[in-house]
Amino acid sequence: MIRNALRLAGVADPVRSFGSPARRPTVDWRTRTKEALSASMDLGRIAVMGAGAVGCYYGGMLARAGHDVMLIARAQHVEAVRRSGLRLQTNAFDASVPMQVSEEPSAARGAKLVLFSVKSPDTERAGAALAPHLDPDAVVLSLQNGVATPSASPPPSAATSSPPWSTSPPKWPPPATSSTTAAASW
Repeated sequence: MIRNALRLAGVADPVRSFGSPARRPTVDWRTRTKEALSASMDLGRIAVMGAGAVGCYYGGMLARAGHDVMLIARAQHVEAVRRSGLRLQTNAFDASVPMQVSEEPSAARGAKLVLFSVKSPDTERAGAALAPHLDPDAVVLSLQNGVATPSASPPPSAATSSPPWSTSPPKWPPPATSSTTAAASW
């Protein structure tokens, strides 16, 4: 992988090109690799619909890498991020990342990539709110932290098979669930 990144950066393979370590030039390969990767991975504007734990992590890491990211979140998260940036704590670093943030799904307008990371019960409502603002060539990637996302119609295989993780026969429609969290504003 490092050799491929070096080739993208225009740096010949140091082992093959120069033979022994003594004949190799001093190359700041980390800088050249980072430049090559970021130049080759222009993702354009990125929107993150549902800026909870999953959305904030991926959105924050992309913003930290220099991409244009817009977080779309609930009011309390919007205010916190506007006030002090998005705080990312990992084993490698602890940083506050300045972020663009909005409560409105219309903030996704112009995004080439949309990370869709809302809670499962909010999927349909958030999707309907987002849909009119998507560019025709936008890519929507679902990064939801749940397995069972109810939908308006059963999956084609629901009548004939069970999902591989299930030991019971399929049930449609899915049972109603209750939640103590507030509903999304979108």
